[in-house]
Amino acid sequence: MIVRILAVLLVAAVLVATLFVQRPAGISGPAETAQDSEPDLGYAARDAEIVETGPDGLPVYTLSAALIRQRPEESSVLLEEVRMQYRDTNGDLWQLSAAEGTILQGSGVVRFAGNVRVDGSLSRMKQAAQITTEQLAFDTREEVVSTEAPVVIDWGNGQLRARGLVASLKGGRLQLESDVHGLFAQ
Repeated sequence: MIVRILAVLLVAAVLVATLFVQRPAGISGPAETAQDSEPDLGYAARDAEIVETGPDGLPVYTLSAALIRQRPEESSVLLEEVRMQYRDTNGDLWQLSAAEGTILQGSGVVRFAGNVRVDGSLSRMKQAAQITTEQLAFDTREEVVSTEAPVVIDWGNGQLRARGLVASLKGGRLQLESDVHGLFAQ
């Protein structure tokens, strides 16, 4: 969806530039100012949503943020106070929230930072899980969530703590990287 929005904005910018360059010689335009030579600042929006749809036209994920700001020079989009709803290919719903996020344009990767929380459950598991950490990357194309930061996983009557995590949502696989500690009670 981001690519489509950027494509529409790019086409509009090309049309405006073409009209400006090809105007008849007898018509004068505004004088060039210092602002004309400034770099593209991109777009910004408050209380906005980005919806990525699948081939069937249904939403794959929805990103909501208090502020969305494009950074064309970095090919990224910055998000503040971000929330994400994601439905994986198995139909399971996942919700993420964080203080901020970054979308690397064209990559399908959303990076979250600051009080990151993931809530959801796999359809074959009866109990919901909650993951908390300070940094997390979500590859929406591969349906993989990962971090090298310390994580806490609350699941049913148990809790796991570790440093680093790789979770395949479509594969239903969770891998904790190191310093794993856990406690499960009946």
